[in-house]
Amino acid sequence: MTDTEILELSCTGIARAIRDRKLSAVSAMQTVLARAEAVQPKLNCFLRIDADAALEAARLADREIARGHVRGPLHGVPMAHKDMYYR
Repeated sequence: MTDTEILELSCTGIARAIRDRKLSAVSAMQTVLARAEAVQPKLNCFLRIDADAALEAARLADREIARGHVRGPLHGVPMAHKDMYYR
């Protein structure tokens, strides 16, 4: 799958591609991180991008999914949170 194809997918489309093993969570995350890095200087839409933690989470998701442990319907799908997000 090309970067353009990945970026054109919805969250459910990415989830389906990961589940069907047409795409890995790591590949999806790398594509999204590259896009975020490309638009950030112009849009200034992220307070912080923690690429290392995001890629580690994607690697963990791929390992879990490979073992059949799916945490939910969007497991492995890259997400960004609005700065108002409270955890």
